[in-house]
Amino acid sequence: MVRTGHSFMKRELRSNPEAVMAGEMSGHFFLHDRWPGFDCSLYNAARLLEIVGRDSSPKDGGMISHRDSLTYLITLRQMKQKFR
Repeated sequence: MVRTGHSFMKRELRSNPEAVMAGEMSGHFFLHDRWPGFDCSLYNAARLLEIVGRDSSPKDGGMISHRDSLTYLITLRQMKQKFR
């Protein structure tokens, strides 16, 4: 998770080429596995369906079997400061 802003996300993805996904504090997610990372909700939804569709059957645990391998992050809401 990086601070909100397209330039911050691009910098983070360039500095971590092995990352296949990144997220902003605002809730936008960038997939970076087939093309340079970009934020497109339609593309992200289609890729998620593709990933879920090729996963193991529900009797083998399905997507829930991956839950424990995910990193848990604690995030605080973004703070905005007004300057004169």
